[in-house]
Amino acid sequence: MKFRIAFLTALLLALSVPQGDKVESCAFPMYMDSRDVFFYFFDPGLALDARLRPLSFAGLPAATPPWDSSGDAKKDNLDAWAEHLKGRFTTAEIEAIVYQAPLAGLQALSSPALASATPEVIRRFAAGRENLEYVVFARRCEPLVTPPVDHDPWDEDDWRDRAAMAARLEEGRKLRQHSTSSSIKDRCAFQVIRLAHYSGQFELAIQLFDEYFPGPPQKGTIYYWSLALKAGALKRLGRTAESAYRFSLVFERCRSKRIEAYRGFRIDSDEAYRDCLRLCRDGRERSVVHFLHGLDFNNSALEEMAAIQRELPDSPHLEVLLAREIARIERKLHGASINERADMWDWPLRDPDDVFHSNLERLEAFLRQAVDEKRVQRADFWRLALGYAQYLGNKHAAAREAFLALQAAKATTPAVRRQAETFLWLADIAALKAADSDSESRLFKECLRIRGHFPRYDPGLFPAGYYTHQPWREEMEQENGEVDELRKDPKFRFLRSTLLDLYRKQKDDVKSFLASEMDPWGLEPPRRQQENLKSRLKRIDGLIAFVQRSDRIPWEDFLLKTKYELQADIPAISRLLAEQKGVLLMRRCLWGEAVEALESAVAPEAEPSLLPDPFAEHPLHPWGGWAERTPSAKERLEFARAMAALTRKANAKTDPEAYYRLACALYNISYFGPCWNLLAFDRSASGDHDPDTTAFLFREADRRFAQAERAAKDKELAAKACFRRADIAIKLYAVSAECSKAHQAIPYKRSDGTFIEYDQRQFAVLRAFANPHFPRLKQQYAATAYYRQVIKECKLFEYYSDRQ
Repeated sequence: MKFRIAFLTALLLALSVPQGDKVESCAFPMYMDSRDVFFYFFDPGLALDARLRPLSFAGLPAATPPWDSSGDAKKDNLDAWAEHLKGRFTTAEIEAIVYQAPLAGLQALSSPALASATPEVIRRFAAGRENLEYVVFARRCEPLVTPPVDHDPWDEDDWRDRAAMAARLEEGRKLRQHSTSSSIKDRCAFQVIRLAHYSGQFELAIQLFDEYFPGPPQKGTIYYWSLALKAGALKRLGRTAESAYRFSLVFERCRSKRIEAYRGFRIDSDEAYRDCLRLCRDGRERSVVHFLHGLDFNNSALEEMAAIQRELPDSPHLEVLLAREIARIERKLHGASINERADMWDWPLRDPDDVFHSNLERLEAFLRQAVDEKRVQRADFWRLALGYAQYLGNKHAAAREAFLALQAAKATTPAVRRQAETFLWLADIAALKAADSDSESRLFKECLRIRGHFPRYDPGLFPAGYYTHQPWREEMEQENGEVDELRKDPKFRFLRSTLLDLYRKQKDDVKSFLASEMDPWGLEPPRRQQENLKSRLKRIDGLIAFVQRSDRIPWEDFLLKTKYELQADIPAISRLLAEQKGVLLMRRCLWGEAVEALESAVAPEAEPSLLPDPFAEHPLHPWGGWAERTPSAKERLEFARAMAALTRKANAKTDPEAYYRLACALYNISYFGPCWNLLAFDRSASGDHDPDTTAFLFREADRRFAQAERAAKDKELAAKACFRRADIAIKLYAVSAECSKAHQAIPYKRSDGTFIEYDQRQFAVLRAFANPHFPRLKQQYAATAYYRQVIKECKLFEYYSDRQ
């Protein structure tokens, strides 16, 4: 964050008084994956004060809109210059001089000969000698407090030229001493304090501020920029209460330093909090301290809200804290049920802890008291919050009454009325006891109607993509249009989550799958719940029948399109399901049934085959490697037909060549073979690796190699089959539970502390002497050319042979 602020400083405010000074702060952001975003139904944008609206949100980097004060800083700076120059220059002229004129050109104005060639407006500005001297001085200070553009923020080397900073500091003190303008004096003081702060002389920075700005807080932009530097210096010296108090003053009174003050304000103990409050001079200052302290998203803000209401009932901070408190409880109670990656979080969101329940009860009591006593600015906003707190506390009837009353009241604002409609929809979902076509259609239709009530994008406040932060989905969003837009909508996801619970209770396997987060392409269950072939085939048959129904309601169509990320092509979904069924059958060598399934999966225009020949004798590899692409349904169908025909031929004639080709194909389509993707649903090798399927294919391949070896009259072919069986025995061990236990038994480190490097090949060596096919290969096929080739190429067999 420091680097980001410094970068903005160098880029936008490199002239005159830089605005992006890096106020020291303990507010380091928590790292979160950009896709881990929680969604809320209580719109934080309803809070009264638009200036503080970003603080109404969750407070986590992935969920909070960017809040950049650089534009405010530039405006404040230009306004201060305009006030100082007393209308003699327009804002555009001031900006051109202060922000755009090159430093060399400004320095050249000291020479009359060069000055005559400069624009007239710059000569008029330079006539005020102190103005020109200050701008040149500020420009020369900037490189000393801003890291170089190519500086690595993780580099621990000190990039500062402390000797130059000390020299420039003394120059600034002299310049201030000789200045007659109070505005230029303040600007020189800011630069001097800034140099002292960033050279690590925090005591000096505080001393200089107290010297240059004595007495109570003053007005003016430059004063609060300087005060922010003093607050940061106090923070670095461990004077927490004094630092927090001054950051609170900056936050309340200087818009261009509000974000830095928010990040810098940190209270680390109850004692520091009390000390900070004692420094406040009146109730307004105390209310700001309460507000900033209540913004900690990990703590309840109820005490701070109550304190602010006692001190300043009309404070705009109250609604911001209320929106954040509701969002905090909402995230805990049912936030993850509408989160795309809910399984990644281990919070007990379905069964919240007692602390959150008690906080919710306390919040409800606080809201009811505030509404009853009419000590609030906007009664409809607070009644809306009270109703939602009741809803979160499972008091659905009381909440529904509150929302209906808000809709009926004439004084209700349109924004609150729209929010109440959303909450009524949530209450209808909460009252649902069973899923049927009528309720599904009604709730889905209402979801479509109200989805714009909580806008996904607000160009004036949020950047595009604020609610999702998923740039990796941009291409898919362009393809899927409205379907994908609604798929990510929090209302739709909440409806899907609620109906999913009901589908499971009603044992509707098809709709449970469509509404769940299970992999749509491979029908893969969670890792902890491996399903057998029979149950998976049953589900896929149910899905095929569901797709072929002609009486589906819009909600069911939308579940299909959402699950398979297709906009309108239901026939394509049907073909995909048939292809998946064919792949599952091929994984168990049920070639005839696989052909029957795949025949209905081939698209009208199929891709040409570019796969390796699955029947060829490919070199042995530890694993198959990455496929260039996923095979088409036509390629899978052709392979299944070829396997069925080859199986019939081998069994009818006891053909050793056919047995050998069958065995090679079974090996090649296993996880370790080059054609593994014929049995994969997508391009991810690891995602589709099932040890049970791999072991089954290896055993089938071993059986076919054994048949080829017994039936072969050619010793070379028999030797090949024997060696392939030996390789399969090693790989079967590699995917076995026994190998996994042996892997865990090996110590992670040696006794001297160095790490042990090992892989599955080492376990294969351990098993080499127990391999039943190595002795037969040496005893029966030593005279073959293939044996001599194996000795040269297979290091493992060479290792075995040399020790026998």
